[in-house]
Amino acid sequence: MSALCRILKVARTDILRWTIDRRGYDARKRGAIKLVYTIDVEIRNEQGVLRRGDPQRIRPAPDTAYQFVAKAPRGCVSRPIIVGCGPCGVLRR
Repeated sequence: MSALCRILKVARTDILRWTIDRRGYDARKRGAIKLVYTIDVEIRNEQGVLRRGDPQRIRPAPDTAYQFVAKAPRGCVSRPIIVGCGPCGVLRR
Protein backbone atom coordinates (compact mmCIF):
# COMPACT_ATOMS: atom_id res chain seq x y z
CA MET A 1 0.00 0.00 0.00
CA SER A 2 2.85 2.40 0.76
CA ALA A 3 4.34 1.73 -2.70
CA LEU A 4 0.99 2.68 -4.29
CA CYS A 5 0.88 5.90 -2.28
CA ARG A 6 4.44 6.76 -3.29
CA ILE A 7 3.92 6.07 -7.01
CA LEU A 8 0.54 7.85 -7.17
CA LYS A 9 1.70 10.64 -4.82
CA VAL A 10 -1.44 10.47 -2.68
CA ALA A 11 -2.32 9.83 0.96
CA ARG A 12 -3.51 6.41 2.15
CA THR A 13 -7.00 7.80 2.77
CA ASP A 14 -7.35 8.74 -0.93
CA ILE A 15 -7.10 5.11 -2.06
CA LEU A 16 -10.59 3.58 -1.89
CA ARG A 17 -9.86 0.09 -3.28
CA TRP A 18 -7.14 -1.76 -5.17
CA THR A 19 -6.77 -5.17 -6.79
CA ILE A 20 -3.96 -6.97 -8.58
CA ASP A 21 -5.03 -7.30 -12.20
CA ARG A 22 -1.98 -9.10 -13.57
CA ARG A 23 1.38 -10.40 -12.40
CA GLY A 24 4.24 -11.02 -14.79
CA TYR A 25 7.99 -11.39 -14.98
CA ASP A 26 10.57 -9.16 -16.63
CA ALA A 27 13.35 -11.58 -17.55
CA ARG A 28 15.17 -9.43 -20.11
CA LYS A 29 18.30 -9.40 -17.93
CA ARG A 30 19.35 -12.85 -16.84
CA GLY A 31 20.78 -11.79 -13.49
CA ALA A 32 18.00 -9.33 -12.63
CA ILE A 33 14.60 -11.01 -13.03
CA LYS A 34 11.81 -8.77 -11.70
CA LEU A 35 8.15 -9.21 -10.87
CA VAL A 36 5.89 -6.78 -12.74
CA TYR A 37 2.40 -6.04 -11.40
CA THR A 38 -0.56 -4.35 -13.06
CA ILE A 39 -2.79 -2.96 -10.33
CA ASP A 40 -6.29 -1.47 -10.63
CA VAL A 41 -6.78 1.35 -8.12
CA GLU A 42 -10.00 3.15 -7.29
CA ILE A 43 -8.99 6.56 -5.99
CA ARG A 44 -10.39 9.95 -5.05
CA ASN A 45 -9.60 12.73 -7.56
CA GLU A 46 -8.67 10.33 -10.33
CA GLN A 47 -8.33 13.06 -12.97
CA GLY A 48 -5.83 14.97 -10.82
CA VAL A 49 -3.69 11.87 -10.33
CA LEU A 50 -3.76 11.11 -14.07
CA ARG A 51 -2.73 14.69 -14.93
CA ARG A 52 0.29 14.81 -12.64
CA GLY A 53 1.34 11.14 -12.90
CA ASP A 54 3.82 9.47 -15.23
CA PRO A 55 1.86 8.43 -18.37
CA GLN A 56 4.11 5.38 -18.84
CA ARG A 57 3.16 3.99 -15.42
CA ILE A 58 -0.23 5.51 -14.59
CA ARG A 59 -3.18 5.39 -16.99
CA PRO A 60 -6.92 4.74 -16.84
CA ALA A 61 -8.01 1.11 -16.76
CA PRO A 62 -9.73 -0.13 -19.93
CA ASP A 63 -13.41 -1.03 -19.81
CA THR A 64 -13.47 -4.83 -19.58
CA ALA A 65 -17.24 -5.19 -19.22
CA TYR A 66 -18.87 -7.53 -21.72
CA GLN A 67 -20.24 -5.73 -24.78
CA PHE A 68 -22.98 -7.42 -26.79
CA VAL A 69 -21.80 -7.93 -30.36
CA ALA A 70 -25.07 -7.61 -32.27
CA LYS A 71 -28.64 -6.68 -31.58
CA ALA A 72 -31.77 -7.38 -33.63
CA PRO A 73 -33.36 -4.20 -34.97
CA ARG A 74 -36.56 -2.96 -33.33
CA GLY A 75 -39.68 -4.38 -34.92
CA CYS A 76 -37.96 -7.52 -36.26
CA VAL A 77 -40.69 -10.18 -36.52
CA SER A 78 -38.68 -13.09 -37.94
CA ARG A 79 -35.86 -14.95 -36.25
CA PRO A 80 -32.32 -14.25 -37.49
CA ILE A 81 -30.38 -16.87 -39.49
CA ILE A 82 -26.83 -17.56 -38.30
CA VAL A 83 -24.39 -18.98 -40.85
CA GLY A 84 -20.79 -19.80 -40.02
CA CYS A 85 -17.98 -22.30 -40.43
CA GLY A 86 -15.94 -21.38 -37.36
CA PRO A 87 -15.25 -23.59 -34.35
CA CYS A 88 -18.99 -23.78 -33.57
CA GLY A 89 -20.13 -24.07 -37.19
CA VAL A 90 -20.05 -26.93 -39.68
CA LEU A 91 -18.02 -30.03 -38.77
CA ARG A 92 -16.41 -32.25 -41.43
CA ARG A 93 -16.01 -35.92 -40.84
